[in-house]
Amino acid sequence: MPSSDWRLCCARVPAEEIIYFSQVLIAYIVIIVSLINLSLFDANVCLWSSLASGTIGYLLPNPSIRQYEPLLRHTSV
Repeated sequence: MPSSDWRLCCARVPAEEIIYFSQVLIAYIVIIVSLINLSLFDANVCLWSSLASGTIGYLLPNPSIRQYEPLLRHTSV
């Protein structure tokens, strides 16, 4: 069974952790570059705004509805 750990700087690090942090770092770079281009230049406004909003949507958690227990569990009718 192959190991899912990678060697970095004389240490073993889980590969999933490196991949996750790399994706988040790249997403933040895309957002920063998009916002800079939107604020400084007038060209490709649609491109940069869609890149920024898509990347922000990727980083935000999915909404979910909490499942509450019923207030009256055992009621007799």
